[in-house]
Amino acid sequence: MRSVFGIQTFQIEGLKKDYRSTVPKAALSYRVTPEILTYVSYAQGTTSGGFNAAPGNGTVAAIPIGQEKVSAYEAGAKGNFLGARLQGGLAVFYNDYTDYQASITNPVIDGVPVTGAVIQNAGDAHIYGAELEIALRPTERLDAALSLAHMRSAFDSYENPTGAAASNYVGAPLPFVPEFTAGLHLGYAIPVPNGGGVRLRGDVRYETGADSTITPA
Repeated sequence: MRSVFGIQTFQIEGLKKDYRSTVPKAALSYRVTPEILTYVSYAQGTTSGGFNAAPGNGTVAAIPIGQEKVSAYEAGAKGNFLGARLQGGLAVFYNDYTDYQASITNPVIDGVPVTGAVIQNAGDAHIYGAELEIALRPTERLDAALSLAHMRSAFDSYENPTGAAASNYVGAPLPFVPEFTAGLHLGYAIPVPNGGGVRLRGDVRYETGADSTITPA
């Protein structure tokens, strides 16, 4: 460990982890009418592993992080009406996580207590919800859009990572996942001479509070 201008730095050699993954995706769509398209899709994704990038001590710096994997399921419908002046979409989704990467303070790893905040693979988790999007262009100059989303999340396995019964997070919501979000957009185009234009737009976004840390259910 070295101290540079009061900032602790750590020199640790020999840290190396290799990660490989295949992330397939498949989708089927069916056009119910010329205006309405329905679809279902399945995709896999990963968040790369590595090591704790901002460790508080050398022990934390040497703790490896495994890949986070997700299987994403989605079904929905998209519509195009009034000569494309009105467009809309509704989707429901379910994301199933394996080895979810979570930040926890003072965990017990391989039976050894570790002091400090550590990113580790928490276990399994899921997020599910629905999204609605509507876009309207009543005139060539004016356009508007509305989006609404509802999400729920929970850890399926994350028992006592600190060794204390009070840190049983099974059933607890994931951090940074708001239950409700909404957005509104308005735009207006003003033509100017010589073929140019000025575009005015306003956007408003609202979301319910989401915990930044993991709280027992």
